[in-house]
Amino acid sequence: VASFLTSSASLNKLTSIGASSPNRLVYSLAAGAPVEPTTKVIAVKSITGLSVASYLGWTASATVTVRDVNTGSNLANATVKGRFSTIFSSGSTVSCTTDSAGICKLSSASMSRSVPSTQFSVTGLSGTGMTYDASQNSASQIVISRP
Repeated sequence: VASFLTSSASLNKLTSIGASSPNRLVYSLAAGAPVEPTTKVIAVKSITGLSVASYLGWTASATVTVRDVNTGSNLANATVKGRFSTIFSSGSTVSCTTDSAGICKLSSASMSRSVPSTQFSVTGLSGTGMTYDASQNSASQIVISRP
């Protein structure tokens, strides 16, 4: 935008402005003005969970679908951040990027059989030209039980 305004300005039209001024008259409604890119407001459309037993314990996964709040369409290329927590641990942050269908899958670390469940919570969504509005989430967390 700055480049457009500078290149569209009229030179040497102002008087008594000082020696250090660039002396450009800018008209902000000039023809061909660049359009500001629109920002998509995004939110969680759904979260589903799955647990799988292993030899020494079990793991959980959460599948998150992200939507464009204004259109309701699923949204590709959004980064989802979340956390699997238990009664024993606050867990660590995991992340994934949504595919062309607006879906991504996050997986927990292996958990002991003594852990009865884990809670997966979405901690953030982001992406180029995207703004996350958590108040628009259909769900923000789920509990996934040990298999």
